[in-house]
Amino acid sequence: PHAPGEALVPNGLPAFMLYYENDDAGWRDLGADSKLTFTAPEDGDYVVRVRDVRGSQGEKFTYSLVARPRKPDFAVTLHGANPTISAGSAKEFRVIVTRSDEFEGPIQIDISGLPPGVTATTPVVIQEGQRDAFGVLMAAADAPAPTEENSKTTKVTATAEINGQPVVHD
Repeated sequence: PHAPGEALVPNGLPAFMLYYENDDAGWRDLGADSKLTFTAPEDGDYVVRVRDVRGSQGEKFTYSLVARPRKPDFAVTLHGANPTISAGSAKEFRVIVTRSDEFEGPIQIDISGLPPGVTATTPVVIQEGQRDAFGVLMAAADAPAPTEENSKTTKVTATAEINGQPVVHD
């Protein structure tokens, strides 16, 4: 890589500029929509111009612009919940996080209230900047079959620190 404006050593190959901008999120959270995050350098009035990059325009060209303050947050989805685990065996589960508004911090997943004889790797931590983590549910060799009552006591919580405050989601 070369710094912008740095003179390149001639090597006999043609050199030309490529002008492009990719403003779509890599995870495609917004589908085909684009997202721009802007932090104003100081108080004042700012102008936003929305247009088609190809220069096309007309009555049927409609755009929607949403401007709002950032609210960093997350939502965690548990995959592999309610598994059938034979006594003396184990099953893997996965937790996946959807991060919003540039929140990239670590998230701790705690599991409590499991039926007798069943244990889990807890806490499971989705590390900073990561999108998922894995854990294991294990049933002891002498674990009784879960009942309808004790299988309802399991609780999964996700905790993270955002802007110095703990945020907890079930």
